[in-house]
Amino acid sequence: MAFLSPLLLAGLALVAIPIALHLRRRRDPQRVVFPAMRLLRRNRHRTETQLRVRRWVLLALRCLLLAALAMALARPLLKPRPEGGQAAAAEGPAGEGTAVALVVDNGPNSQYQRRNQTRLEVAQELAGRLLAALPDEAPVVLADRSPTGRAALVEAAAAAARVERLAPTDAAAPLGEVLAGALELLADTPAGRREAYVFTDLSRGAWDDASSEAAAAAVENHPGVLLRLVDVGVVAPRNAAVTGVRLASESVALGEPLRLTATVETLGAWTEPLAVQLWLDGDAAPVKRDERLVEATGGAASVDFSVAGLDEGHASGFVRVVAGDAAPVDDTRHFAVEVRRPRTVLVAASSKEDAVFYRSAIDPRQVEPGVAPRYETKLVTYDAWARQSLAGFDAAVLLDPPPEVDRGRGWRRLYDLAVGGGGVGVFLGRAATLGAINSPEAQALLPAEVQYISRDDTYLRPTRYSHPILRPLAPYSEAIAWRAFPVLRRWETSGVRDTATVVAPYADGAPALIEQSVGRGRVVLATTPISDSLNRDEPWNLLPTGDDPWPFYLLANGLTDYLTGAAQTRLNYTAGEPVVLPLPPALETSGYVLRPPSGEAIRQSLPPGRGELSIPSATAPGAYRVQAGSELDRRFAVNIDPAAARLERAEFADLRERLGGERVELVRGPEEIVETIDLGRVGRELYGWVLPLAALAIVAEQLVSSRFYRRAAGGDA
Repeated sequence: MAFLSPLLLAGLALVAIPIALHLRRRRDPQRVVFPAMRLLRRNRHRTETQLRVRRWVLLALRCLLLAALAMALARPLLKPRPEGGQAAAAEGPAGEGTAVALVVDNGPNSQYQRRNQTRLEVAQELAGRLLAALPDEAPVVLADRSPTGRAALVEAAAAAARVERLAPTDAAAPLGEVLAGALELLADTPAGRREAYVFTDLSRGAWDDASSEAAAAAVENHPGVLLRLVDVGVVAPRNAAVTGVRLASESVALGEPLRLTATVETLGAWTEPLAVQLWLDGDAAPVKRDERLVEATGGAASVDFSVAGLDEGHASGFVRVVAGDAAPVDDTRHFAVEVRRPRTVLVAASSKEDAVFYRSAIDPRQVEPGVAPRYETKLVTYDAWARQSLAGFDAAVLLDPPPEVDRGRGWRRLYDLAVGGGGVGVFLGRAATLGAINSPEAQALLPAEVQYISRDDTYLRPTRYSHPILRPLAPYSEAIAWRAFPVLRRWETSGVRDTATVVAPYADGAPALIEQSVGRGRVVLATTPISDSLNRDEPWNLLPTGDDPWPFYLLANGLTDYLTGAAQTRLNYTAGEPVVLPLPPALETSGYVLRPPSGEAIRQSLPPGRGELSIPSATAPGAYRVQAGSELDRRFAVNIDPAAARLERAEFADLRERLGGERVELVRGPEEIVETIDLGRVGRELYGWVLPLAALAIVAEQLVSSRFYRRAAGGDA
């Protein structure tokens, strides 16, 4: 225990006053002439004992009264013990006082408003109160979620100024990683006690699984730190957000309609449907192209749009939900696409029938003439393969290649196509031979050697859908019944090269799709064919011929996008991601102009010989434009992380259990902030407890003294 005013403890000397009075008022024995001496002698011992006890009780109460008053005036404090006992002293350099870490969540979710205050402004106010109570020399670790908000050790005054200047960031770092960095720096700060405050709205978007795991690991690694979550959120938030815009492809063929699906999520009670609008960016101003109504049911809803008549080049736009809610930052989601002439694909097969499934999947004109295609396909049989030029094709796909492929330096020409930036796809089947596939000419191109034909029944079972070939399947990954499309025969490989990647395995783990880069191009090897017709005996698989084979359609388009480079043209990014744009091979310029959503023109230099353009500064949501003379004019879009729109509250009990149990506290409002400041900095004041004790002592002294003196007076009478 300590005291804020220890000099006032001199008042304890006043305890001597009741002791002196007690000794002075001791009664001398008196002779009493009374006839009933026998009765007096019988009660004498009992009466003296009672009077002696009452005297000492009265003395104790008077001493307690004066001591309590003196201690109350000296303001006693209950000093806290460091959390974790000896572990706290063992972690980090020893010192005196308290070191504090402040982590402020200033992500997009901090822009939610209530009573004309954003969550960030509430956090700034509470953090300012906390910092104002710290001594000027107290070490403070300050961190936030902005790209420049890494944990830094500053003094309290500097931390207060920095907190006051904080602004919301769209390129928010994960909250768990920010907290881990702050705790790491706090552990290296000399102090006798270490505390961390996280100013958060407790939204599930900020405390997702990854952030919670990172924060829990950081708390476990620093057992001497007490973690306090300062709740700046709203108990029942209400929000509508566009959390995703899924494009059929970021590369659209000229004449092909742009198809996209927007996901709208609502939280809280809504009485009317919400309007979801599609806008396209124009030269002067955005133009609204479509509008749909969606019911706000407190969950997610999908809205499909289709826009035709896009000009060749690059186009951008956005989907907006008209809600008028308290968090407008997530009401809009931008997108960008490339509109170009159809890419060309050379399909080699033994016959026209062998190529019908693949060509129908990627070239709708094979089924419905007159439809604008994404790809223009040309069929060549292996009889004419040696005479076929590969110039002008974006990709070549070989369906069940026989040994005759090597005629006319076939494998060498395919290698040159890949080195120059084209794509090569090879589907092995019954016509392939070990000698042809494992020849030096073929192995210079292919990512693996083959060993034998396996007849063990299996099926495709992708483990990840992040690869561009499988990305079109990702939204439906849980609904795909790959068992319904069995693979009955396949080529077994002897191993995959170090430069290659298994895109998708079979159920038994054997490689099904293998890819590798060759020069500037891409090569994909499939160990089972897609050319077996319905009437062929003993088919190798039922991928294109099974019941409702829609996964094959998406797989074929994803493969073709990857081979032709359409999947490489990434134009949509999350704020904070590095933007990489390929440059035309013949581009000759020393600089370019970047136009961010604000509309200003930022001139940047471009080193000669660069094949791609890297832009690290795209953090604001919106459409960007890159221009360099008449040779380069491209657009790309940047959006906030969709998780920022998840404003539903996480349960503190669950979050506390995940983060560290008893070492995690929840703080709400300025009153509790002040209370934690008193306890953490100097201890908890006992002034409010000592004063009632003194009052009780006064009351008891009055009761005992009045009874004692009344009995004493009665004895005299």
